[in-house]
Amino acid sequence: MALLDGSRCWAQVLRRIGAGPGGLFLGTIVKRLIPDATIEIFERNRAEDAFGFGVVFSDQTLTRIDAADSVLHDALAEHGVHWDPIEVRLKGQQLRFTGNGMAAINRRILLGLLQNRAAELGVDVQYSTVAPDIRQLAAEYDLVVAADGANSASREQFADTLHPAAETATAKFIWFGTTYMFDGLTFLHRKGEHGNFAVHGYPISSELSTFIVEADEATWRAAGLDEFDVSQPPGPSDLKTKDYLEQLFADDIDGHPLVVNNSRWGNFRTRRTPSWHSGNIAWLGDAVHTAHFSVGSGTKMAMEDAVSLATHLAATSTDVPAALAAYEAQRCLSCGTCFECDGCLGSCPEDAIVKLGTGHRYRFDFARCTGCGTCYEQCPVHAIEMVPEPTVKAESP
Repeated sequence: MALLDGSRCWAQVLRRIGAGPGGLFLGTIVKRLIPDATIEIFERNRAEDAFGFGVVFSDQTLTRIDAADSVLHDALAEHGVHWDPIEVRLKGQQLRFTGNGMAAINRRILLGLLQNRAAELGVDVQYSTVAPDIRQLAAEYDLVVAADGANSASREQFADTLHPAAETATAKFIWFGTTYMFDGLTFLHRKGEHGNFAVHGYPISSELSTFIVEADEATWRAAGLDEFDVSQPPGPSDLKTKDYLEQLFADDIDGHPLVVNNSRWGNFRTRRTPSWHSGNIAWLGDAVHTAHFSVGSGTKMAMEDAVSLATHLAATSTDVPAALAAYEAQRCLSCGTCFECDGCLGSCPEDAIVKLGTGHRYRFDFARCTGCGTCYEQCPVHAIEMVPEPTVKAESP
């Protein structure tokens, strides 16, 4: 993306809920690096709209984001919650594991601070505005950046060029909040009369925690939780499920209520996109790659995408194609380069993967690894290779 003095660039947020963190952060960084650039962001929703609850960052992944702009660092320091231990509650036992520094913040608060920061720098964010057709914008602007989320309409318009792919998980999940305050990232498990339910819970402020519930489809149907019409527009929540889960997990959350915000069941989709740009249009965030909510890296990855794109734009001056090529080479899903999304780390059932720190990637503990291939399946950039073990032939006596 080349932003010349007085040029216009367009950071698109089509259906990116609440002018998502990736699009807002991109506008902020570009404006800092190229002050004379004109940046317009189109957002379909109102400024105050924010669907969802918390946003999580691990301590080891914040360095690059903080170096680009202090808005996230300041937000976490003033409004966030930090913890070290991870707790697992199962069959009456409570197990705690330390050395896992993480921080979280209420999504609504983070979006508000990002909106304020963008406005301070002169980024023009147009809320309640449906963006024009992306091809029309590409003809009128120096650069179009689409940060329109996992269900990106703009990505599908360019499917023949980008070749997107998606894998849909069989498990069902639903997102709530709760007034019960977890100490840190906590995994709960409950077996009810209809089957097993699992919870990912963590604090996001002094008053609210995130409460994500998973169940297999058979359990979900047996409990009669398949009645809510998920095809209706965003807004209404599944109150039958809320009541059911409040009762099931009452002992775990001391009778505290669940809080709804567009809470409805879905199946997580892992998205991979071999190419991230076409002409003078680029994509970032969930539009081109997703991270499972149990890893908590979706927002972090989108903001890191923004840092990479803005940096290459500033470095290449007037050469948009070169900037987009460099951005894709650094962040894309086809290059085979690990960018530390922590997908393998969070998915390994044997805890055989050790994070070595930002920039140093991971180490595999082959004494624990069983070769199940889960990390290979979860890696969005295909940076992990499965190598068959050599067959050892017994020597003849």
